[in-house]
This record gives sequence, C-alpha cells and structure tokens, in this order.
Amino acid sequence: MGTQLQAESKMPLHMYESAAHANVGRPLEKLVSRSAQILCILGAIISLLLFAWLCYSLFAALSFGVLAQTYHTSAEVPADQLQNYRWLQNLHDNFWLNMPGIIIPLGASLILFGRFYLAARTQLYICSEGLLTIYRKKEEAIRWDDVREFYLLNGSVTQLVRTNKTRLLLPFSILGASNKAGDQAIIAELMPRLLPPALASYERGEVVSFRDLQISQQGISFLGELVSWDNLGAVAWENNELSAYYAKEESLDGELNRQWYVWQTKEHNSNTTLLSLPNLLVFVALVNEILDRQHEHKDNPPTPQPLTDAKESVENNSSNTGGNAMETHIMWNFLAGPGMEHLQLVEDEGGIVADGLIIGIEQDIRFRLWYRLQIDQDWHIREYSLQVSGEQSQAAYLLSDGQGHWTDADGNAYPDLDGCLDIDIAHTPFTNTLPIRRLELAVGESMEIQVAYITVPDLNVRPARQRYTCLTRTESGGSYRYESLDSDFTAELTVDEQGLVIDYPELWQMV
Repeated sequence: MGTQLQAESKMPLHMYESAAHANVGRPLEKLVSRSAQILCILGAIISLLLFAWLCYSLFAALSFGVLAQTYHTSAEVPADQLQNYRWLQNLHDNFWLNMPGIIIPLGASLILFGRFYLAARTQLYICSEGLLTIYRKKEEAIRWDDVREFYLLNGSVTQLVRTNKTRLLLPFSILGASNKAGDQAIIAELMPRLLPPALASYERGEVVSFRDLQISQQGISFLGELVSWDNLGAVAWENNELSAYYAKEESLDGELNRQWYVWQTKEHNSNTTLLSLPNLLVFVALVNEILDRQHEHKDNPPTPQPLTDAKESVENNSSNTGGNAMETHIMWNFLAGPGMEHLQLVEDEGGIVADGLIIGIEQDIRFRLWYRLQIDQDWHIREYSLQVSGEQSQAAYLLSDGQGHWTDADGNAYPDLDGCLDIDIAHTPFTNTLPIRRLELAVGESMEIQVAYITVPDLNVRPARQRYTCLTRTESGGSYRYESLDSDFTAELTVDEQGLVIDYPELWQMV
C-alpha cells in the first residue's frame, strides 16, 4: 500500500514507498513478547470458558424459572427430578452473586487479548530521515531534525515532541516485550542532533535546562539543590533512577550521597518527576562530557601565561574585533550589611555582556549569586543566566526578543512578563543601568516602565512598575530619580559617564 503522509509532518514521500515491505525503512521487533503471547492465548481460552459458563448459568436460571411455574415447592417435584431441580435452584439463587466472579476475569481477559491484538498489528519503520508508525491503521511520521524532546520509560522511548510542540506517541510494549532494537535506533538518531546544541549552550555560559534538572557552570541542580562539578565523577540513568558516581570514594557515605538520595525519595515522588523530564539521555551525556573535559583539563593544566604575553593576547583579541571591544571592571560595596559585587562588562559592536558575582546575606541566608546578561547595542536585555549557591541553591535562565516577550530554554512563554523590556535583579545596582542607557532621558524627562523583577536568593521573577526621572546630565555622568510604583521606595542615583551607579544612597557605593 502506498504511504500517504500529512504535509505538516514534512516527511518526504520517498522515505516509505510501502509500509508492507522492508525494502524502504527498517521494520523493528514486534512489541509483544513470547510470554505475552502465551498469556494472551490463555486469556482467550479462559474467556471462552467463562463465556460458556455464563451462558450455562443464564440457561440454568431460565430453566429453573420454567420449573418454578410448574412446581411451586420442592415437595411437589418428582423424586427423579429433585436433584436436578435443586441444582438449577442453586444456580438461580446465586446467579447475581456469581456474576462478578465471571464478568471481572472475562473483562480482564478480553482487555489483555485486545492489547495483544492491537500491538501485534502495530508497524514501526525507521530510516535516516525519520520514523513512521502505523497503529490502528493510522499512519504518522516525524523527521529527526524536527524532534526537540524525547521521553523514556523503562528504557523505552515513549514519545517524541516536535519543535511546534506536537507529540508523536510511540506504541508501547506490554508484559515484558522487548523493543531494544527500535529504542537503540531512535536514540542513535536523536543523540547526535540534540547533544551538540546543548553543549554549545553550556560553553556560552548559559544554563541548560531539562525542566527541573539544570546544568550550569557551577554544577547540576535539581529542584533547587546544587551539586558542584568538583564533587561529581559521572552520572547515569538506570532503571528509572538518576545515579551519581562521586569524584572521591570517601564521599560515598557523606553529605553528597544523602543529597542525591533525596533527589529520588522526596515527598513529590521523584521517580514520577524524573520520568516527566525530557531528553534525560542528553542530560547524562552532556554531564559526562563536561566532566571528561574538566578531568582532561586537570590532568593537563595549561602553562601559566606571562603578564606581557597576556597583554599582547588581549590586544590581539581586540584587533580581531575591530579594536572596538571595551572591557570594564567595577566593584560595589553593599552598605546595608555584609556584601559586595564584582562586575565584568564587555562592550563591542555585537552588544554588551555583563558578568557579575555578588556575595551577600538576605534574611539570614548567606548566598553567592553569579549572573550573566546578554544585551544588544540598544541596551535591550536579550537573555539572562542566574545561579545562586550557598545555603540555598537556585538557577534561572530566560530569553527575550527585545520587544518585551520572554521564554525559557524550552520555548515556553512567560506571558506575565509581557511588556518587560528590562530586568531588575535585587542586590545589584547594575540593572538600574539598563533602563538609564536604553531610555536616554533628557534632563527633566520622566518615563514609567515595567521590568522583570528578580528576587534573591530564590530567583523568583515577577513584573514590577518603576519610574525613572533624569535630574542632571554632565559629561562625567548625571543623576536620576528611581521610583518603585509598587511601593513607596524612592532613591536618587548618581551615575558615571557609562550610566553605571556610583552612589545608591544607603545601599551601594562604587569602590
């Protein structure tokens, strides 16, 4: 039969000339095990026997009804028919009591046989371009290049998610059936396509998100619990459990071991949580690739570069970008308590990269916050990566189109943040620079804006209304009034010629 594929699947027709032959595409193993076939056959036999018994019981009950009209009591029954009368009477009296014992096994047997029948008729084909399933006479195809996520259960691939978020559910195995060849073939096609982009994101300093599992430059976090790279040797996904092999043997019985054990036994039922996460094999491969690179770096550390050579290297890099790259290092001292910040700001023709590290205390929680912001030439924030470590560990990563629309790494939209062109991270004065540089207000001019406000150390984000008013402007800087419209907080900020905060009364002071 000719395979007609829907246009939206974008699957070339020549992939599958015929679903009935293996000359195009490769048929995979049957989804029903030998033991399942035997059980299903036994179920069919039991179903027939139970059905026969049901019919016999019904016939007996009806027969007794006829006899009961002839003989009103057992005393009226002739002696040669008395035994048969009592047998029929017993079946009649217990007919409804016997029904559950017949109907339930009969229904279970029919369901089991039905699943066997459907699975036995399932066809699954694969080639280098994609996959085709034929299930209940319905054909559905997907291209490998169109897959963004895949999910696992007991080592089997259960569903594939396209870039447009539509899903292809794969026929499932039953009763111990093995489809290892199919799973291995699917995974072998997807891993080379999904792993390199994830590795590239990590190398750019971004937080690579697998929903509740996240990978950052600091380590791995699951539901806010961080395990640093220095304490990891390898990770593995086996029997629906995420396992860690530690870098040091003595740590197996220590705090680290307990922390990973908590991942699998929390009240939220982590097995269910882990099974709902996408691309777990990509996560495992990415973590182990990062660890391998770190181990190679430790085994073969680079030779320290002399200061004179380092200076020449910086000059060479500057010349490669047209000599327009400008790097600035700033430090702020936190005035309201223990804490300080270091910021590395790099500006070139492609935009601005802000890399900051904050050490502080919030509500008696000691924390270290690392942030990295990608900003375009017009000072629109395009993406941010945040990582908190300390007594509480969190990670966050969001993308912006520069027009006030935000998504996470999986493409999920954050409609609550629509219209937020800037972000405001608590515990840093740098994010005040974003609207100051973007708005370029004239003296006396005021502008009300909406920002994505990020609290520390929990990294929760919410929209917040603010107002900036330009008070003075000089060649060496200026001053601005900042107002939080969701509260009564107001401050007058003094900035330098780059718009960086010099003095934030009672909170920050540039060092």
